[in-house]
Amino acid sequence: DWSSDVCSSDLVMHRGEVVEGESSSVEAVPFTRMAEFLRMLAHDVRNDLNAVDLLTAYIRDIAAEPGVRGELDQLRTAIRYGSERMQRLARAFQNPDPEKFPIPVQVLVEEFQSRVGQVYPDVAQRVRWQKAPDEGILSADVVLLSEVVCELVENASAFSPSDAELVFRVELAPQRVSFVVEQPLGNDPGDGEEWGRKPFVSARRGHYGLGLFRVRRLLEAQGASLVYVPEPFRGVLQSRVEFNWEEDGR
Repeated sequence: DWSSDVCSSDLVMHRGEVVEGESSSVEAVPFTRMAEFLRMLAHDVRNDLNAVDLLTAYIRDIAAEPGVRGELDQLRTAIRYGSERMQRLARAFQNPDPEKFPIPVQVLVEEFQSRVGQVYPDVAQRVRWQKAPDEGILSADVVLLSEVVCELVENASAFSPSDAELVFRVELAPQRVSFVVEQPLGNDPGDGEEWGRKPFVSARRGHYGLGLFRVRRLLEAQGASLVYVPEPFRGVLQSRVEFNWEEDGR
């Protein structure tokens, strides 16, 4: 996968695939160099966009025509959207550094629900949040784990019919806690184990195949895993975030 251990090796990207060895071809670049380049590029572009945004704000303040101010407001919105896009790109390649604290599972789920409602209010209306167990304390980074749940819920929504209900629930086992997102099962879900392991492969306009890539990195940094389980008889696909109690101090 694309964990920090893999990034420290001599693996290279070649036509979107991971291959071993060295190469002088521009089509085979060490992943660490590519990630650093993308982080620097995103940082520089954001700085440029922020400078343009400040200049636009100044021009708006001195503009006399109301119509000009309206056009400048639209321009500032576009600039800020571009800046946020660059920020998301840079974050996708940051090495996660989680700050884990013990927190009740029930409180975690409340935080997830609140965060999804803030980031994806339309999607949140489609989610049925099942009551979390009163027991259980998990050591985790709440902010990063909330980001994971947001991405999984939004991804489930994007690949489900617009009127389909999504379900979020918690499963407790003697040695494991699982946070589960359920969505309708498509005709051919493919191999879920490969999802998020090859950035850029599923890139399309406005989406770069980095969401699940970052999710896996955030989870692996906390000792957790992402597992996809299709259940054909129920007609659902489960996205399961799994923590081991023994590793995380129940």
